[in-house]
Amino acid sequence: MDKAFTRFMVRRHIRKLWYVGFYHFYLSLLLVLRIQKKERYFQNYWRFLDKVHITSDELDRFKNRFKVKNLILLSDSRQKAIVGQIPEFLMSLFIPREVIDSGRVKIDGLAVDQEGKWTPTSAVSKQDSTGKTYFGDLSFIFKNGKFKNKYVVFNNGIAFKTVTNMLLYWFVQMMLVVGISIFIGMASVIVGGYKYSFPMVKDVLMDSHLLMLNCLAPILMGLTLYFLLGRIWLGTGLNALIFVGLGIANHYKLMFGDDAVQFADLQLVSEASKMSQKYAIQLTWKHVVLVLLFIAVLIMLRNYFKPVMKFQFRIVGLFLVLLLTFTWGKSELFNPDTYGKAAYVKYGNIWKATSQYMTRGFPYAFAHSIESTGVSKPEGYNKAEAKALLDQYKSQNIPDKKKVNVVMIMMEAYNDFSKYPQLEIDPSVYAGLKNVEKESISGHLVTNIFAGGTIDTERKTVTGYSKLQNFNHNTDSFAWYFKNQGYQTQALHPMYGWFYNRRNVDPVLGISDFKYMENYYNKYNQFVVPDKTFFKSIHSFSEKSKKPYFNLSVTYQNHGPYANKYTGTPLLKWQDGYNQADYAIINNYLAGINKTSEAIEELTNSFKNDKPTVIMFYGDHNPWLGEQNSVYKMLNIDLNLGTAQGYQNYYQTPYVMWANKGAKKVLKNDFVGQGKDFSPMYLLPEFFKQADLKGDSYMQYLQNTENKISVIGENKYKVGNKYVKSLTGKDKKTYDNLKKVEYYRLHEKVSD
Repeated sequence: MDKAFTRFMVRRHIRKLWYVGFYHFYLSLLLVLRIQKKERYFQNYWRFLDKVHITSDELDRFKNRFKVKNLILLSDSRQKAIVGQIPEFLMSLFIPREVIDSGRVKIDGLAVDQEGKWTPTSAVSKQDSTGKTYFGDLSFIFKNGKFKNKYVVFNNGIAFKTVTNMLLYWFVQMMLVVGISIFIGMASVIVGGYKYSFPMVKDVLMDSHLLMLNCLAPILMGLTLYFLLGRIWLGTGLNALIFVGLGIANHYKLMFGDDAVQFADLQLVSEASKMSQKYAIQLTWKHVVLVLLFIAVLIMLRNYFKPVMKFQFRIVGLFLVLLLTFTWGKSELFNPDTYGKAAYVKYGNIWKATSQYMTRGFPYAFAHSIESTGVSKPEGYNKAEAKALLDQYKSQNIPDKKKVNVVMIMMEAYNDFSKYPQLEIDPSVYAGLKNVEKESISGHLVTNIFAGGTIDTERKTVTGYSKLQNFNHNTDSFAWYFKNQGYQTQALHPMYGWFYNRRNVDPVLGISDFKYMENYYNKYNQFVVPDKTFFKSIHSFSEKSKKPYFNLSVTYQNHGPYANKYTGTPLLKWQDGYNQADYAIINNYLAGINKTSEAIEELTNSFKNDKPTVIMFYGDHNPWLGEQNSVYKMLNIDLNLGTAQGYQNYYQTPYVMWANKGAKKVLKNDFVGQGKDFSPMYLLPEFFKQADLKGDSYMQYLQNTENKISVIGENKYKVGNKYVKSLTGKDKKTYDNLKKVEYYRLHEKVSD
């Protein structure tokens, strides 16, 4: 009532009372810090009333607006007292005159009159010897010794026979929060994983320990929100919105990209919401039923469970829950041994990162991903040791006569499906690529991503890191090296600059100029700028550069999803066992690849007689081809990550390293032949090796590491010509040292 009356008066006298909110906050702070006693606090709290003259009309208006419950409790003949930490003149507004005149009811409130003056003539006595039943504020009754075996009613109208009953009511609410949170955790497991593998979901629900781990985060979040907000329905609603909402998001991300939602993805939520417009996302009837069920539960909670816990008790509860969260909860959710033991993949592919993630249950895996975001400090890391490993190699400048232009073009979802002998693809689709390959070094990148996650390949090629972190400060990269060598460093992408936060991250990686949709490519008035047009802009910027030129370009033309209807000339010969929907998807994909291949050849032709230039074309990842990889299954393409061939089919994309006449002459290399297969981080070190250049110390370190471990992939490594699941002996030592050097380099800021 006190807060409601204060707000009411401030609204009516805003010019005189605009400061009251700040004033009351200041008084509360003094009270919490025990600088001011409670009696003094109440005296000062109502002092603002002397700034206005309260009229009878205002009191009547407030009385009509503020509803007081349980007045029926005053109707019998027993002696009673109404106790509260609010002025008596306000309390008396809501008690019928005849009840007060009868003498059966006494009002014990604050001795504050309508002018805000403190008049202690009506102070409540300290002793209770009248046998009255007391109604009012709990702490006020506690202080005056009037709580034992009495009837207590809180200001919001919830009545309790005893304090024990009140505490029991609190306990029931907390247990209800825990119970609903368990249901939220189970719903998140089911919604987030049933489409991916329902047997996998059943296993999670049947394993009591794994189910506990999946419900732990929702329980801790539910209790935190309950104590923080004080309303069971609101806290429960937000808890469901978080975990069930993430489960639904995971459902669609798995459908469209075979990749699960992780904590790091929350940084890209705005990008994801905008990109989702390209996909046909519709809530299933199961999702609708679940949402309606939660809404019904929230309505019941709001109507039948009122907030009764006072602020100071909620603060204690919040503190205890947070203490539990950051001790026991953290040890359970982030424990690497517990997480590792839960990784048994009974359904799905044991070598597939997504299967390993989902077999643990979505809420648990998501919560665990909070700690795994970024690059963790390697075991046994010592800064001096890491620096010494890197200092074995001395950074070298690029001789002026060898400063050729370097252009890197990462092509969206580009892969060469003509390598599969069972497919009869029209030769025109890859004709441009094949023509350029004949006069280039070509091989395969072995990426760490499939059907999505473009930024992983992009940033690994420009930084040389095997693991990525959130780049929020100047971080050493190959782009910085080129920039320090006097190169103009530029990035081009014909889509939005906010996507993957490129416009903020590229500068800290050494990119001086970034052209994107909003600041350049919108002039073409096309949502998807064709690769031929985009490639012409690359050539134009290269020609205009007055310095040696380093370029990192990322295409967008062939981004999925691809329509399941196709009206053009088939580019893949129909075979028995094909279905129309998946056949349309692969043909639409190949139609885009055909245009990109033509653009590749046109671009190299335009550069042939230009300044010495080396161009590297490479794919970022395999394309998304139907839900549950349906097109790959139709085409009989082995994606079994347990075999070397399936692993390569899953993660490999082509790269082409092409040099024009001027570059071949300057670098004394014809740049023709079969290249190695390696991780994206090795692409620029491989070019430097072909160009007979050393580069900086990290470039040289990677060149040496590549000779020993050429692929650092998802749960597999390539040592020599063999893929292995784990490293041992000298190879393990090489990899451990690389992680230390990477961590050192990642955390050493560079100057602009």
